Amino acid sequence: MSGHATRSEAETFLYRYGFESDPFQLTNSDSEPLLDEYFVPPPFYSGVLGDPGAPVPIAVFAPRGTGKTAQRISVERRSQVHKEFLCVTYDEFWVASKKQLDEVSLASHLANLCTRLTIAALTELGGDPNRIRALNPHQKQVLLFSSRRFLGKLTQQQYEEALTSVKTLKDKAGEFWNRYGGLVANVVTALLKKVHLDGLTIPSELNKSLEREDSIEYLFKQLLGIIQALGYRSTYVLVDRVDELVSTAQDSQASWRLVQDLLVNLPVLETKGVGFKFFLWDQLREHFLAEGGRPDRVRTYELKWSTAELTTMLRRRLSAYSTGKVGNLNYLLDPNVALDVEALVVNLAAGSPRDMVRICKAIIDEGTRISAPENGLHLSHVLDGVRSFSREYADLVCAGRLPELRKIGAVTFTINQLASDVFNVSENAARSKVQKWQDAGLVHKVDERPNRVNRPLHVYSVRDPRVAIACCEGFDLELVLDNYLYICSNCDGLIISSDNKFRCPECDHMQSIDSCKSLWSVC
Repeated sequence: MSGHATRSEAETFLYRYGFESDPFQLTNSDSEPLLDEYFVPPPFYSGVLGDPGAPVPIAVFAPRGTGKTAQRISVERRSQVHKEFLCVTYDEFWVASKKQLDEVSLASHLANLCTRLTIAALTELGGDPNRIRALNPHQKQVLLFSSRRFLGKLTQQQYEEALTSVKTLKDKAGEFWNRYGGLVANVVTALLKKVHLDGLTIPSELNKSLEREDSIEYLFKQLLGIIQALGYRSTYVLVDRVDELVSTAQDSQASWRLVQDLLVNLPVLETKGVGFKFFLWDQLREHFLAEGGRPDRVRTYELKWSTAELTTMLRRRLSAYSTGKVGNLNYLLDPNVALDVEALVVNLAAGSPRDMVRICKAIIDEGTRISAPENGLHLSHVLDGVRSFSREYADLVCAGRLPELRKIGAVTFTINQLASDVFNVSENAARSKVQKWQDAGLVHKVDERPNRVNRPLHVYSVRDPRVAIACCEGFDLELVLDNYLYICSNCDGLIISSDNKFRCPECDHMQSIDSCKSLWSVC
């Protein structure tokens, strides 16, 4: 920050407290330069990393912004340092429309992976053409065939995306391939010549066999064997960002459809020499369990950060960006403000390290909107920042559904209430609305109420505290924090409820407003 000719008010404020740069400017793990200094591995991280000599498929299910990509990057960096396994990140699916999403199959996934493995093999060989001796004649023929089949028709964009996905080779891959420049076909031709495959002849019978549509699994297995022949113990395939396409971002069913054929195919997942690592939106877990997933064969983990762990992350982050000068967010407050802003931010982050940082950014922006406060942030800056972020967050995740949620006038409801008191529609129509909200991750079932005539009534609640705040736009924020958001007396989890009695969604403990503290009271 000291290298800037002029500073913004936010930069001036942070510099005054000893920050070298803005700790809240970046929220994407891919672009955070100090990630290694404040990365906190989850308890199951060793299981995610696994044994490269005997890799097994795993799936991590986590809400958005909770650190799935940070884990993925940590695995990538491990591969770059130790070179035990080749790391291929599969987060570009080349699906641009709903129609293309419907056409996704196991074969298309394997073709995309074969493309990346072929690039990896040629890059390795291009660095030292003599290593071609490590391949037997059949492997050389397979590599030549794969180069023609998978690389010859790539667009420049697809080629560059596939190239950058081979994380183990990192700069080596980019520098080597970019040296040839020009059209993809020219690059492939030059590489095949360099590694002495250009003059190789593929027997006609083998060529016909490999051209068959059902040969894709065989080619995938052969390419994995080639990677092992070049010195790697195995290949890790890291599947990420399944829910970040236009067609999947607001639809858990569509996200599941994108990855389903790959995630339920045990013969492929358990192929020798490969370890599939899926980093998935937590809304896909129910689909996985209900539609063919095998948790007995695919190890599953749920990523949920405790408030204590998030607090550790935030403090490490502040320390890293201030070279140890700042270790607590409360340090930025005006001394006259009686508020634990750190506790407020950590609880409202709802388990998301990314949102924790974004809330901090919103608070700083509100505090420095006009000028950098001399004595620290005021209470109004904190509340305005929280409100501002909540509106922005809810507008994004609700995708146009926020006006409907605001009509409810509460954060807890039943389908009967929606049908008769809110929307004046049939129960089936109300149920359909709720199902769509559930699919988008906006609400969830939290309890049941006795019903004399029919089966018990399902009780639903807004799932996210930021959405709850945005739904209560007409209320003072302190009132919302004191009457709708509670800290569970049993597990310290956050409860969202507008009822007098409620069940904690985390530990299932039943309690009342008299038996637990509101979020506002603990801050």
